[in-house]
Amino acid sequence: MVTARTGNSATDAGNSASGESRLSQSGDLSPPGDLTGLPYRSPAAELADAPCRSHPPERVTIALIPKAGEDLQRLHDRTGLSKTDIVNRALTLYEFIAAQLAAGRDVLIRDNSTREVQAVLLL
Repeated sequence: MVTARTGNSATDAGNSASGESRLSQSGDLSPPGDLTGLPYRSPAAELADAPCRSHPPERVTIALIPKAGEDLQRLHDRTGLSKTDIVNRALTLYEFIAAQLAAGRDVLIRDNSTREVQAVLLL
Protein backbone atom coordinates (compact mmCIF):
# COMPACT_ATOMS: atom_id res chain seq x y z
CA MET A 1 0.00 0.00 0.00
CA VAL A 2 1.27 3.48 -0.85
CA THR A 3 0.27 6.47 1.20
CA ALA A 4 1.38 10.07 1.40
CA ARG A 5 2.25 12.40 4.26
CA THR A 6 1.49 16.03 3.47
CA GLY A 7 3.80 18.91 4.26
CA ASN A 8 4.79 22.24 2.80
CA SER A 9 8.29 23.08 1.74
CA ALA A 10 9.71 26.28 0.39
CA THR A 11 12.64 24.37 -0.97
CA ASP A 12 12.56 23.06 -4.49
CA ALA A 13 12.69 19.33 -3.67
CA GLY A 14 12.03 18.22 -7.24
CA ASN A 15 14.76 20.07 -9.09
CA SER A 16 17.61 17.64 -8.55
CA ALA A 17 19.24 16.02 -11.55
CA SER A 18 17.73 12.65 -12.37
CA GLY A 19 20.81 11.16 -13.96
CA GLU A 20 18.98 10.84 -17.28
CA SER A 21 20.91 13.67 -18.89
CA ARG A 22 24.34 15.17 -18.52
CA LEU A 23 26.22 18.27 -19.52
CA SER A 24 28.16 17.90 -22.73
CA GLN A 25 31.57 19.52 -23.21
CA SER A 26 29.86 22.46 -24.90
CA GLY A 27 27.66 22.96 -21.83
CA ASP A 28 24.44 21.74 -23.47
CA LEU A 29 22.20 19.34 -21.61
CA SER A 30 22.14 16.20 -23.72
CA PRO A 31 21.52 12.49 -23.26
CA PRO A 32 24.50 10.14 -22.97
CA GLY A 33 25.74 9.30 -26.45
CA ASP A 34 24.01 12.42 -27.82
CA LEU A 35 21.62 10.56 -30.14
CA THR A 36 20.23 13.68 -31.75
CA GLY A 37 16.70 13.33 -33.02
CA LEU A 38 15.99 10.13 -31.08
CA PRO A 39 13.92 10.15 -27.90
CA TYR A 40 16.15 9.56 -24.89
CA ARG A 41 15.35 6.70 -22.53
CA SER A 42 17.23 6.27 -19.30
CA PRO A 43 19.25 3.09 -18.73
CA ALA A 44 16.76 2.12 -16.01
CA ALA A 45 13.86 2.38 -18.47
CA GLU A 46 15.75 0.29 -21.01
CA LEU A 47 16.43 -2.41 -18.41
CA ALA A 48 12.83 -2.45 -17.26
CA ASP A 49 11.56 -2.98 -20.81
CA ALA A 50 14.31 -5.30 -22.08
CA PRO A 51 13.48 -9.00 -22.20
CA CYS A 52 15.67 -11.12 -19.98
CA ARG A 53 17.73 -13.18 -22.39
CA SER A 54 19.45 -15.37 -19.82
CA HIS A 55 16.27 -16.63 -18.14
CA PRO A 56 12.76 -17.31 -19.41
CA PRO A 57 10.11 -15.06 -17.85
CA GLU A 58 8.70 -16.22 -14.53
CA ARG A 59 5.00 -16.95 -14.76
CA VAL A 60 2.88 -16.07 -11.74
CA THR A 61 -0.83 -16.38 -11.12
CA ILE A 62 -2.22 -13.76 -8.75
CA ALA A 63 -5.63 -12.88 -7.34
CA LEU A 64 -6.22 -9.12 -7.38
CA ILE A 65 -8.54 -7.42 -4.94
CA PRO A 66 -11.29 -5.50 -6.78
CA LYS A 67 -9.60 -2.08 -6.43
CA ALA A 68 -6.28 -3.38 -7.77
CA GLY A 69 -8.08 -5.04 -10.69
CA GLU A 70 -9.90 -1.78 -11.47
CA ASP A 71 -6.65 0.20 -11.21
CA LEU A 72 -4.91 -2.27 -13.54
CA GLN A 73 -7.71 -2.00 -16.10
CA ARG A 74 -7.73 1.82 -15.85
CA LEU A 75 -3.95 1.95 -16.40
CA HIS A 76 -4.25 -0.46 -19.34
CA ASP A 77 -6.97 1.70 -20.92
CA ARG A 78 -5.09 4.96 -20.30
CA THR A 79 -1.61 3.86 -21.37
CA GLY A 80 -2.25 1.14 -23.93
CA LEU A 81 0.38 -0.99 -22.18
CA SER A 82 -0.25 -4.67 -21.65
CA LYS A 83 -1.29 -5.73 -18.18
CA THR A 84 1.96 -7.70 -17.96
CA ASP A 85 3.99 -4.57 -18.69
CA ILE A 86 2.03 -2.57 -16.11
CA VAL A 87 2.57 -5.18 -13.40
CA ASN A 88 6.29 -5.49 -14.27
CA ARG A 89 6.72 -1.71 -14.08
CA ALA A 90 4.73 -1.51 -10.83
CA LEU A 91 6.94 -4.15 -9.19
CA THR A 92 10.11 -2.42 -10.39
CA LEU A 93 8.84 0.93 -9.08
CA TYR A 94 7.81 -0.60 -5.75
CA GLU A 95 11.25 -2.19 -5.33
CA PHE A 96 12.96 1.13 -6.18
CA ILE A 97 10.87 3.10 -3.67
CA ALA A 98 11.33 0.45 -0.96
CA ALA A 99 15.12 0.48 -1.53
CA GLN A 100 15.25 4.29 -1.32
CA LEU A 101 13.26 4.31 1.91
CA ALA A 102 15.38 1.48 3.37
CA ALA A 103 18.50 3.53 2.56
CA GLY A 104 17.15 6.38 4.69
CA ARG A 105 16.04 8.56 1.78
CA ASP A 106 12.70 10.33 1.36
CA VAL A 107 10.59 9.88 -1.74
CA LEU A 108 8.75 13.14 -2.35
CA ILE A 109 6.01 14.27 -4.70
CA ARG A 110 5.57 17.99 -5.28
CA ASP A 111 2.52 19.69 -6.75
CA ASN A 112 4.07 22.17 -9.17
CA SER A 113 1.15 24.59 -8.96
CA THR A 114 0.80 24.77 -5.15
CA ARG A 115 4.38 23.77 -4.24
CA GLU A 116 2.88 21.36 -1.68
CA VAL A 117 5.20 18.43 -0.95
CA GLN A 118 4.09 14.98 0.12
CA ALA A 119 6.32 12.18 1.37
CA VAL A 120 5.57 8.75 -0.07
CA LEU A 121 5.43 5.97 2.51
CA LEU A 122 5.03 2.23 1.99
CA LEU A 123 2.96 0.43 4.61
